Amino acid sequence: KFNNFKPEDVRISDIEFTKRIAPFGHKLQWFLENGYIPHYRQMLFHTMRNDNKLCRYRHLVAGRRGGKTLSAAWDVLYYVLHPEMYHLDAHNEISSRSLHVWAMTADYPLGRPAWRTFEEVMQQCGLKLGVDYKQNLGDKFFEFENGTLVEFKTADNPQRLRGAGLDILWIDEAAFIPNDEAWNVVRPALTDKLG
Repeated sequence: KFNNFKPEDVRISDIEFTKRIAPFGHKLQWFLENGYIPHYRQMLFHTMRNDNKLCRYRHLVAGRRGGKTLSAAWDVLYYVLHPEMYHLDAHNEISSRSLHVWAMTADYPLGRPAWRTFEEVMQQCGLKLGVDYKQNLGDKFFEFENGTLVEFKTADNPQRLRGAGLDILWIDEAAFIPNDEAWNVVRPALTDKLG
């Protein structure tokens, strides 16, 4: 039985799929309007819920070139530009408070693709450097008009990951982070905002 297993065998029904994505209509419409058409697994990632809220811990399992980094970049940018939707989707709250986001990789060479993908997604959405956002190449962050900050961090010195209260933590290429120390250090940064 398991020798003949195919990923498509575990797809949910069309009715269940429709129920799952319906609460995220605004996000999915924004994706489509900006030219991003998520495949089935990406769609499940973007709409993963628990207790009528966006799941606090989401992951996308896919092979090489499966769209994991692209999905995360689109999801992060959507919430960066629409913080009120983040607060609604993640916490069922009405708020326009700006977000603090980290994108974390094992080291900067491994983080370059995530940085580039995020830049490409911003360009695809028509965002202009110096108009819609600022970029700091030295400290590796983007700051948006609404006050939201997206910082690119590395796990190569986990003790430097202390201090910030985070709304979103995007871990890219998590398998390359050598041990649990980085996660153990950064996880408390997610607790006060339930990021």
